[in-house]
Amino acid sequence: MVCMFACFRPCGKFTKGSTAGRTTISGLLPCIKAMPGRWLLGMAMLKWAIGLKECVFMDDYGKDRWWPFAQGGGVTIGIVTLVWGTAVFLWFFRSNLATGIFLVLTTALWLLILYFFRDPNRQVKNEPGLVVSPADGEVVEIVKEQEAHYLQADVIRISLFLSIADVHVQRVPLGGKVVQVEHKPGKFLQAFRPEASDVNEHIAMVLETEYGRILVKQIAGILARRCVNYARPGDILVTGQRFGLIRFSSRVDLFLPPNAQLLVSVGDKVYGGLTPIARFPAQEKPPKTNL
Repeated sequence: MVCMFACFRPCGKFTKGSTAGRTTISGLLPCIKAMPGRWLLGMAMLKWAIGLKECVFMDDYGKDRWWPFAQGGGVTIGIVTLVWGTAVFLWFFRSNLATGIFLVLTTALWLLILYFFRDPNRQVKNEPGLVVSPADGEVVEIVKEQEAHYLQADVIRISLFLSIADVHVQRVPLGGKVVQVEHKPGKFLQAFRPEASDVNEHIAMVLETEYGRILVKQIAGILARRCVNYARPGDILVTGQRFGLIRFSSRVDLFLPPNAQLLVSVGDKVYGGLTPIARFPAQEKPPKTNL
């Protein structure tokens, strides 16, 4: 806030506004000309401070918090809030059509960003052998196939498409030990296309569970250019725990052993940590392996 007010110090004293003949974009120019250096410095300091906080407290990622927004979205929220605060300041500093339009647009953007990064606490369904949805979205594909890169086994792939209106925080579908986390660069095709699972940029996480190894892929899309996964090999995760975030609409693929009994169908709406999507019979646990 100090940086924001410092940006506008050279602009002169407060005025109530101007007549209709002067309600043009020129009403913003005096302040815009005065603020670039301080504006960029303020945003850089904000991004550094929020990024440092998220790194320091990353070991606590996944726990319920009073803060209702996704960890990992703090930088975006902070920058957009700063822009919105600037618009409010401009409106009170120089009220005219230009600053009014700017305020309306930034308010809409600010509310959209807050809605997008929401991260509600949930009562997770944690039952033996129960697999819950790793994300909010719609089931767009269920296929049996060979997963050759990470699991090298026959699997059932369940693909979930996340719209812009869905919660974009991912949760662990079944508790276990993280064996591998790999970021793979790739293309940015539309996330709902079948080939996106293989060719798009993604982060793959392999979990060793009591019922065999499972794979979760966070897949980037044409809008979602960044996936975030905070898990590390060796971490012990529990069912429903938060582990990552996809920025803007994209896709999550879940790969399960073929003995999983599916509880969803294509077209079903699912919610991360809440919707049961598969179950493993208790008697079919494989022998435990030493990792």
